[in-house]
Amino acid sequence: MSSQKEMVGIIQDEGLDIETYKKIAQSQMGQGAQGASNASNLDVSESDMQNYESATKALQKAQENIREDVTSAIEGTGMEMERYREIGRAAQQDSALQMQIQQQIQQRMGAQMRQQMPQRQSTQGN
Repeated sequence: MSSQKEMVGIIQDEGLDIETYKKIAQSQMGQGAQGASNASNLDVSESDMQNYESATKALQKAQENIREDVTSAIEGTGMEMERYREIGRAAQQDSALQMQIQQQIQQRMGAQMRQQMPQRQSTQGN
């Protein structure tokens, strides 16, 4: 969720709203690189196209950073990325396994929240 917020922020920082960014992105996927550079076909300004290109570069960099962070977090638990991917592929094919993973995540998130609550209450009381 924080990654999504970061990406929305990048798009907005480049002067685009999400709908305009999506409109240009969808057009580029449909028309390929040749048709994508023609802003008049999209009914967007040349400035929006430049902002789109700048935002796309910034998003690619952010995605690289996110991938690195995810890899570090996974490997920090002692799990190898290939094992993580295997589990992910298995969960996509097995709804029971997917449910089990979701339950484990919810339990751990709940435990973390319970641990943080006494800390918040003690700092609020001071």
